[in-house]
Amino acid sequence: MELTREQVLAHRLHRHDLVDRAASPGPSRCSTSACRTPLRFSSTASPADLAAVLGTTRTALRPDAPADLVPVTVDGRVAAVEPDVLEEVRAAVPAPVVRLLPPSDPWLQARDREVVVPDPALRKRIWTALGGPGVVLSGVDVVGLWRAKQRGRRLEVTVQGEAPDGIEEETRRLAVVRGADGVAVSRV
Repeated sequence: MELTREQVLAHRLHRHDLVDRAASPGPSRCSTSACRTPLRFSSTASPADLAAVLGTTRTALRPDAPADLVPVTVDGRVAAVEPDVLEEVRAAVPAPVVRLLPPSDPWLQARDREVVVPDPALRKRIWTALGGPGVVLSGVDVVGLWRAKQRGRRLEVTVQGEAPDGIEEETRRLAVVRGADGVAVSRV
C-alpha cells in the first residue's frame, strides 16, 4: 500500500497536537510494547527506524517486532503502520498551520528525516552536530529555519527561507513561552 508523504506528515501533525494547541492529547493507541512507541510519534516507521530508536539492531528486534503492523511505502521508502491507525493516516490532510518548532521537537526527532524534509541540503542545515536551528513548519512542509536571541525582555527571531502568513502570531507565542515582553522578527 502506498502512502503519500503528505498523508503521513498530516497525520503526524494531528497526532503531535500541532494543529490545535488548545486541544488536550488523547490516549495513545499504542500498546505498552516499546516496539510500538516510535509509531506513536511518527505514524510510520521502517524496521531500521524502530531499531535505531530503541538502540538495537533490526536482527535483535525482529523476534519482538509486532506481527500485526501493516507494510506500506512512503515516497518509495519501506515502512510499517499500526493497523488501527492506517485509515487515519490515509484520510489525513495537511492543516493550514504555521508553527515554529524548536530543534528538540518530537516532529524533528523522527528517524525518517527523508520524509520530513525531502531536500538533502536543507536536512543538512537542520540536523547539525551542535546548535541546530528550529524549523518553520507550514502545513506539513518545512519551509524555513529560525533562531531566537533574548535581548533583555525582547525576543529577536531570525527567519531564513519562507516566512508564511501567520508567522508573526507564532513568534508572539514563542515570546510568551520565553518570558519576553515583545518580539522582533527579521528575515534573511
